[in-house]
Parts: sequence; C-alpha cells; structure tokens
Amino acid sequence: MNRQFAHWTTASFVLGAVIALPLWTRIMMAKHERQVVRASGYSPGTSKENAVASARDLAVLNLASACKILAMQAHPNQTEEGRIVDYETEDTDCSRTSYPKSPFVCTVHLKGYCEWSWQTPEEILNQPTESPQPDDSKGSVRSTIDRISRGSHQELPEARSTTAAADQGAGWDVTNNTEYQLHVYFSGPVDRELLVPAGKSRSVDMPPGTYRIAATVTNSSVDPFYGSRTLPGQTRWKSSFHIASESQ
Repeated sequence: MNRQFAHWTTASFVLGAVIALPLWTRIMMAKHERQVVRASGYSPGTSKENAVASARDLAVLNLASACKILAMQAHPNQTEEGRIVDYETEDTDCSRTSYPKSPFVCTVHLKGYCEWSWQTPEEILNQPTESPQPDDSKGSVRSTIDRISRGSHQELPEARSTTAAADQGAGWDVTNNTEYQLHVYFSGPVDRELLVPAGKSRSVDMPPGTYRIAATVTNSSVDPFYGSRTLPGQTRWKSSFHIASESQ
C-alpha cells in the first residue's frame, strides 16, 4: 500500500510539473528567477566592423533596459533590479548605403538571460531590523561588490584607455602583478567575473556603461579593491593590480 501511494505521489508530481512548465518560461530557484529576453540595436558605421560593434553595444543597452522592466513587472515593489548575466548574438544584418561617411548600416539581434531575486510581503515584514550581510556563497556579483564596498578596502588602480581594434568590442584588459590569484567583479549594464592567475593577464568584453568594480586576492591580510569606472564605446581599459609594499 505504501509503495502504491509513493508511486501515485511521484506520478502526480511529474504530471503537475509537466502542466506547469508550459505556463512559466522562467526558471525558479528558491526566490531567484531567470528569464530569456531579446533586444536589437541598429547603427551606421564607417566600416562593417564599426557598424556591427556600435549596433551590438546599443543592443546590449536595450537588453539591460528590457531586463530591468521585466523584473519590475514580475514582482512590483518586491524585486531587486534585473540584470543581464549573459547574452549571445542571434543574428546580424548589414547593408550598404550611398552615404559616403557611413557606407554600412547594421542591425544586431541579441538573446540575453535576465536574473533577479524577490521576496514576498510577509518575508519583507518579518525581516530583522538589522539586515544580514549578503551571502557571498551564492556567487552573486552584486552582493560581493556590496559587501566589499561597505568594508575596509583600497582604491582601484589607475586604468589606461585605448581604442578597441576593429574586431574587438569595448572591455577590460586586466594584469595581475601580485603573487596571488586575483578575482575581479564587474557590475553595470551586465555582470561579469574574471579570475586572473598570479603574473598573468586576462581580458573580458563588456558593453559600454558605468561599472562598479571590486577585486580580491587569495590573501585575507590584503584589503580588497573597490571603485567605479565608466567604459565608453569602442574603448578598452587596461588595469594592472599590484600590492603596495608596506613602509618599514
């Protein structure tokens, strides 16, 4: 009898899941949600590469805006700001024009993954008066940056800007001149993480915009880095991290 009941319960659960999945395209994990969003960008350019790069940058900004609106509509007054955690190019269309200064016009169509977290009104009311520190174990880029910004930290190293090559987009080139592994967190129009081994360099492509940035090394005695930078279009920032020697 117990075995029959268990089989019936399992079958009911599977049937319920099959019915529910078509009704909700978002992925629910506790109170963390992800949903696919799409957006396009349209731009002229002096070359096909420049037109594509500018159109992609605009499409990413439109993608980020669509994500924020989606999160607010999903749970009004109960959700954190939606953020794009990853995106991919679905299609690129380019055509030539007779205009001499911008002979190409391109449209880029992107598919992005929008994430946000939310709480019910009852949970918000029942929260303790002192908010707990964000749980870094969840791997949230924003919660990690928030935690670092509230604690003891040092300024980000100065960055040098260069013009991106024709086949590159905007982004950051990071060099780790410390003897420890470096973990860099970026949060802005999109969220990114970058792991840079000691003595090595790594690059990450990101759309233009203003980013909050934090970085840590695998030595708890070294204060983390924190600050904000604005990344213009078709620009690469180059940053070199090092640990200043203490005065003797």
